[in-house]
Amino acid sequence: MLLKIGSKGDDVKKLQEKLGLTADGIFGMGTQNAVKKWQSRNGLIADGIVGAKTWSKMFSTPVNINEKKSIIEPVANTLEIADKVEDYDIKEDLNLLPVQYKNPDKELRELAWTALEEMHLTSSWVGNDVYELRLNEELDIIKEKKFAPYFLVVRNMINWAKKEGIMVGPGRGSSAGSLLCYTLGITDIDPIEHGLLFFRFINPERNDFPDIDTDIQDSRRDEVKDYLVKQYRHVASIATFLQFKDKGVVRDVSRVLNIPLTDVNKVLKTVDTWDEFCTSRASAWFREKYPEVEVYGEQLRGRIRGTGIHAAGVVTSKDPILFTVYLHFKIS
Repeated sequence: MLLKIGSKGDDVKKLQEKLGLTADGIFGMGTQNAVKKWQSRNGLIADGIVGAKTWSKMFSTPVNINEKKSIIEPVANTLEIADKVEDYDIKEDLNLLPVQYKNPDKELRELAWTALEEMHLTSSWVGNDVYELRLNEELDIIKEKKFAPYFLVVRNMINWAKKEGIMVGPGRGSSAGSLLCYTLGITDIDPIEHGLLFFRFINPERNDFPDIDTDIQDSRRDEVKDYLVKQYRHVASIATFLQFKDKGVVRDVSRVLNIPLTDVNKVLKTVDTWDEFCTSRASAWFREKYPEVEVYGEQLRGRIRGTGIHAAGVVTSKDPILFTVYLHFKIS
């Protein structure tokens, strides 16, 4: 089987036709480029020809054209699944925070001003109105942004954790610049005393939700999650997506191909990234010995490897979360 390399990048398509595969089959541009690179290193394209000998050398065993049906069926199934994926309308700017008060802005303002008086930070105590002006400014911006329910939820969670003797951090990140967070007990840092800026936390010109970093004792984190479920009902953990990347993709592909672990560990000690693996002289012996690792790795790199659960992040909503986003149910 001989295949002439064309000048328009269609050699992979021609190869697919030779194998009885469709143009949408398993070989993409990443494969094509990897094949060319491997052939170039091995001096196999001096005459511009890709032959069965090349493929036999690359994949250790010859390509059996009579077995092409075993390749076509899984490819066809993959395309059938892809065709069944429907468009999904991603909803934005929805007001989904759980609100337990008829007027959350009023509730937030009353809590903040009561706390400011109890902390002896009003003008009658400190001799000026710097705290009062700052608190009013923050409350006005938060009201305009409709963020009051968010602060009430976080305050509720933090105060409950502290009452239960669960250790909570004093405040980290830009939220430490909020006087409101300080009065609500979300943080333990006086932003005015330390010269911290509120606008690092909430920028009136942007619509991003505020990000309050709450460091909760990891050994009792589940208790806080259980409390949120009891309090707000509609609570879910955040999923994380793991990707094939760098040294990990080399290890994953090598494992599937039953490449000796000693060889894998040896080569990975010499590289840190995928690009380094593909170009480094230190890994050349491995790529020469197992060329299919680079071919498959190039196709897998950047794709989703699996899912996990965020260590601390949760989502809460006033409505069942399934009404807004898809959920992945995982039994622990």
